[in-house]
Amino acid sequence: AATVGADLMANRRAKFGGAVSLMAATIGGNLELSTSSFAAAVDATNLVVGGDLMIDDAVIGGDLTLAGARVHGSLEMSRAALTGALDADAVTVGQYILADQATFGRDAWLYGAKVGNDLQLDSASFAGTVTVTNASVGGDVAMNGHARFAGAVNLDSAKVGRTVHMDTAAFAGAVSAANISVGGDLLTDTGT
Repeated sequence: AATVGADLMANRRAKFGGAVSLMAATIGGNLELSTSSFAAAVDATNLVVGGDLMIDDAVIGGDLTLAGARVHGSLEMSRAALTGALDADAVTVGQYILADQATFGRDAWLYGAKVGNDLQLDSASFAGTVTVTNASVGGDVAMNGHARFAGAVNLDSAKVGRTVHMDTAAFAGAVSAANISVGGDLLTDTGT
């Protein structure tokens, strides 16, 4: 597995024509992939990032796999466009997951994810099922800004330290929150 002692920067509109593997790589600082284009899948299973993982404004033509990854800072994917699935099962993020205005073309799995602060999905669009079952979020879960969920949303057995904001989201499928634990408020509405 590759090891980089400091930052790894592949941003500034970098283009990758094939699949990219960062499996079990260790990045000592930040991993910056913002504004990059990936024609195929990005596999970062068991990746370790000492700082932030930044995928803001990136385009990924396949699946993004972050299963078992550990990001000590934040996972930033605002305005990213994924045509495939997001597999972030058992991901550990020390600070925030920021996916505001991101577009997900298939399912998004965050089963058993651990997020130290907020999970922000404001104004995001999900074409498939969103699974946050057994996840632990230390702060808020934000699904505001007219976020759109075309498939089912599963929050079963999730633990949320503060508030779950779902009051301006649009849900086309079922929403399940059996055995959810919320430290603050659970704000819901039918959305528009």
